[in-house]
Amino acid sequence: MESIRSYLESMFSGLGTSPKVLKAKEELLSMMEDKYHELKAEGLSENEAVGQVITEFGNLNEVSESLGISENVEGLPLVTLSESKTVVERYQIFFPKIAWGVLAIILSTVSLFVSIAIAEHSPETLSENVASGIGLFTIITVVSLAVLTFITASTGVSEFEYIREEPFKLEDSAKIYITDLEKQDRPNYQRSLGLSVVLFILSAIPLIMSDVIDSNLFIYLSMALLLVFLILFKNIKLLMVYVPLLVVYGFIIYYFDFAIATRSTVALGLTIIMVAAGVFNLIYNNAINHAAPMLLQKDDFSLKSKKKDLSQIVTQVYWSLAVIIYLLWSFLTNDWHISWIVWPIASVLYGLIASIIDYKENRRS
Repeated sequence: MESIRSYLESMFSGLGTSPKVLKAKEELLSMMEDKYHELKAEGLSENEAVGQVITEFGNLNEVSESLGISENVEGLPLVTLSESKTVVERYQIFFPKIAWGVLAIILSTVSLFVSIAIAEHSPETLSENVASGIGLFTIITVVSLAVLTFITASTGVSEFEYIREEPFKLEDSAKIYITDLEKQDRPNYQRSLGLSVVLFILSAIPLIMSDVIDSNLFIYLSMALLLVFLILFKNIKLLMVYVPLLVVYGFIIYYFDFAIATRSTVALGLTIIMVAAGVFNLIYNNAINHAAPMLLQKDDFSLKSKKKDLSQIVTQVYWSLAVIIYLLWSFLTNDWHISWIVWPIASVLYGLIASIIDYKENRRS
């Protein structure tokens, strides 16, 4: 009997410890024990009885359907509760890093607009060439550091690429945990989304008002409004970055007292600062909103979405070829004024090809 139990353990190794799997394991053990005792009663030896029991019940693929665990033995990798928690934790580290990197990139562009505004307002203080150089140097430097951040952050979640790209089986206890986690986080994410969207809309105020009112008052009011949203975001680190940033920005505006023609450039910079805060807030709070659907295999991560059909493959190859043809034609002949025709022709042909593929796939299914 001990050999039967050992064999059963090896059969169920890798299927997890969900209640359904444990129940199926107990049922199969009971059936194997009954069969073993029946064979022993018929006069078979120990080895003969064990061998016949394993022959009759030892193929899990044949008995999985009757045990209700057929989905567990289809060859799909099993994601356990422990792995699910690790995935969520890794993404809770990943998204804040990405948020800071994106924030830095967006804010770096403001240096270019401020430098140009100062150069236009006070050429004796800063020339336009130097202003452009300062702005571009800042942008390139920050983008380089941000890309490095993105690369290092991605290493923490790269081992879970199969969860993103391939079908898998989620342990029942993990499914319950992730569903509850998603439900708890939904109000927080919806609040973040709502605040960011409203801030995106309000970010147009500085840009619009700069052409209407010959005063810096609307800029200061917009900065105060942004400060309110930063408090509502409930992110102390972001607030600690933005408070000195707004103080410096306000001082620059006050010190140079830009004319209305130049003020629009500074207003654009403030619009970008406001948009950057909204984008940061969205990305920073997106961890569970991203990880939960991925683990539950729904929405953009559904089993259907993971299956790359012929149309998806053709689409990737087709438009890559279109880009290659366009660039080769343009660079080799320098006929940029004509080569654009590639895109309308490619669009028409793509529609025809896509229709043919859909027709064939529908017939096949």
